[in-house]
Amino acid sequence: MRQQTKQQIMSVYTQYTSILIILAGIFTVSLASSAERSELFHSRTGLFEAWMENLTRTLDLPGISVGLVHEQELLYAKSFGHADINQRFLATNQTIYSVASLSKLFTALGLMQLVEGKQIELDDAAVQYIPELYQLQSSKEDIESITIRSILRHTTGLPINNNYLLTSASPVINNLTQILEGLSQQKLIHPPNSRFHYSNLAMSLGGIIISRVAQKDYSQYIADTIFTPLHMNASSFDILPRNEAAIGYSRNTANGRNTTSGWDMGKAIGIPAAGLKTNIQDLARFVSWHFETLNGTPSRILDQGTLEYMQHIHWAQLSFVLPKLIQSGVTHLSDAFDIGGSGLGYSRTGKFVRHSGGIDGFGAELLMDNENKIGIIVLANSSDAPVNWDASPSISRNLFEIVGTALLMELGPMSGDYADYQKVYTDHHYFNYYAMPSGEGLSLMDLNSDFPMRSPIMLSPLQEDDAYFAPDHKAFYAEEFFVRFRRNDQKKITSLVLASNILNAMD
Repeated sequence: MRQQTKQQIMSVYTQYTSILIILAGIFTVSLASSAERSELFHSRTGLFEAWMENLTRTLDLPGISVGLVHEQELLYAKSFGHADINQRFLATNQTIYSVASLSKLFTALGLMQLVEGKQIELDDAAVQYIPELYQLQSSKEDIESITIRSILRHTTGLPINNNYLLTSASPVINNLTQILEGLSQQKLIHPPNSRFHYSNLAMSLGGIIISRVAQKDYSQYIADTIFTPLHMNASSFDILPRNEAAIGYSRNTANGRNTTSGWDMGKAIGIPAAGLKTNIQDLARFVSWHFETLNGTPSRILDQGTLEYMQHIHWAQLSFVLPKLIQSGVTHLSDAFDIGGSGLGYSRTGKFVRHSGGIDGFGAELLMDNENKIGIIVLANSSDAPVNWDASPSISRNLFEIVGTALLMELGPMSGDYADYQKVYTDHHYFNYYAMPSGEGLSLMDLNSDFPMRSPIMLSPLQEDDAYFAPDHKAFYAEEFFVRFRRNDQKKITSLVLASNILNAMD
């Protein structure tokens, strides 16, 4: 009996020990994987920052702030340059920018909240809430064909802007009903629901509908129903004191850059369309809410099904008019195959849900990869900063391609320790590279490239220490792209020799 009990104890001990060994192995693999991911992320952010520093110098950009959200976390945030050049105030992750048309996302959410609450319906005629639309120089039939759905997908046929010149002397609209005063001098550009025509005026009408239905000031409604629940405490539609926000700058010309009236311009266009001021941290909370809601977490702002519906394509953006039935079919195909188009407040480019913003002196881009729960935010205080996803070069696209894709890669073992190589090498003239490890070894990334991740120079080690050759390089120095890293007496790398060129290491 005692012998049997002893055997049972030993069996339990053996099983317990085996479980501990397995768990220890899993934990060790997890730690290794985490370390590899951290190393990869570090090298990618280093490349992005080196590329951004080169871009801001080349284009003489004032200030830029970027953020990358993964799931519910602002995983990476970085600012470059100045919020105010004259005062030498640096841009930070708290710097507030005018984000122009990103305002439309909040107006769209506000309208859909009223739809969810059964206070309005998507196919309600806008004139039901804004009878002033009858003042338009268009037919009664066309005017009554403008619906809330038309406003959200930009198919109202209304002009882009209000009926006055947008200059530094433009009237600041303190009451949204001022937008309606010029309707009698305007007419529809296209018949409603016949083609896509982007309209700030239409989205401002959406803000008026929110205000009249909710019986509350538009900006207060958005603050109560979106900003406050998401703790977006820095976000506002007010014109802020200069010391709290970035100064907007014009395009760079032979005479340099001028300050702009971008802060006031949002109120001149209409705050539901272009009046929001916010920062990277608040927009990161906004993006995180999207991923959380789409993942099924109950939300006080909008239901999962409603948010998903908004992000489907509701109008394929074509440059010509199709019969209604064919347009509907093309829109359905565009949505099914991720071709792109206009949602309800959102735009879709392939698998990415996005919205851009641009106003006098400011640019903004917000992009979400819902499948991988990666969000990209780029804010700038100049008219010519290439923030847009479709620009070349593109800050937002490079942030995704360089840093965002690091979260999606299958990790493999590194073939060596290249940490001390990882820095910028330049002759301050032609060559400008960033050395970074890759799964295969060491790579040089061209910082002068619009998209450096697309053309890495893969280096193969030679027998001599710190010596490499790029056998597949096809550009300048093809077939003779020999590289040797030079070190000082403390074994620190100080330069890179490429053929007959010396590229200094920049720490």
